[in-house]
Amino acid sequence: MFEQSPLLGPGTGNVTTHTLEIVILLVVAFILGYLLRYFLDRDRGKQPVQDQAYKVQLESKVTAGFARFKTDDLKIVKGIGPEIEKLLLNAGICTWELLYNTSKIRLQDILNSGGERFRMHDPETWAEQVFLAMQGKWQELRELQEEIIDGHHLEQ
Repeated sequence: MFEQSPLLGPGTGNVTTHTLEIVILLVVAFILGYLLRYFLDRDRGKQPVQDQAYKVQLESKVTAGFARFKTDDLKIVKGIGPEIEKLLLNAGICTWELLYNTSKIRLQDILNSGGERFRMHDPETWAEQVFLAMQGKWQELRELQEEIIDGHHLEQ
């Protein structure tokens, strides 16, 4: 069937040989296409559980008014604005987890190092706020922030 010399190139065999080669290639391409389509389509419409959980989490974040904040944006904390964020970043505190694990005394030292205008800020509730953000508890964070006045829980 394929009795050509390996030294001969295309067009040197007879019509039957080339027709058979083309048919074999088309059959292989069809089978590969069918298998590819099968594997791509079998999961279509099935959204992984983590994607669904992410959607719920994102909707909760939007509803609570935190959509503009990205993960590890320190300004999500009430009491931290752009200037205080710069102080924290310069001190090596660049994630929510680092902020959560930093003591209130250390945070106050960082604020004091920024000068007189930063000394009046109180980091008392920052860890609690950032913990809720890390947990994705956006509505609870919103409620907590509504209770905070001058860095302290509202006295009732």
